[in-house]
Amino acid sequence: MGGASNEKNTDLWVGSILGGLIALLVIVVLLMYLIGSSLVNKVYDVQLAEFPIPSGPAAIARGKHLVESMGLCVECHGDNLAGDILEHDPFFGILAPSNLTSGRGGVGGEYTDMFFVRAIRNGINKDGNPMAILPSNYYNIIGDEDIGAIAAYL
Repeated sequence: MGGASNEKNTDLWVGSILGGLIALLVIVVLLMYLIGSSLVNKVYDVQLAEFPIPSGPAAIARGKHLVESMGLCVECHGDNLAGDILEHDPFFGILAPSNLTSGRGGVGGEYTDMFFVRAIRNGINKDGNPMAILPSNYYNIIGDEDIGAIAAYL
């Protein structure tokens, strides 16, 4: 009789510990979701100092060179900058960078030159929301002349 009571107590303790761990895990996941959502949905108001965006064939050719070879834009957005599917994972979903062209479905017609500059340097879209993947921490040091040429090309 005493053995059955000890087994019930042990089962009760094990169940309580497992229940507590599951509850703790649910709380951690919920907090991570809430914190992540607040960061993704945050609107940033980054004002850039205006500078002249170069125009003409030389500036556009320089921008094309930077986009294709040095900026690594084509690695994510594809050779024609129309956006490629980088990852299609059943758990995480589809990772598809924006279409940068001004064609159908592209942001090129919606973005001004300074919106492109802000997106590249700060990783913030035209609505002020953060872009999930853009490595702006690498691109924020690009000089005005080069980033202006990239904007002219885009």
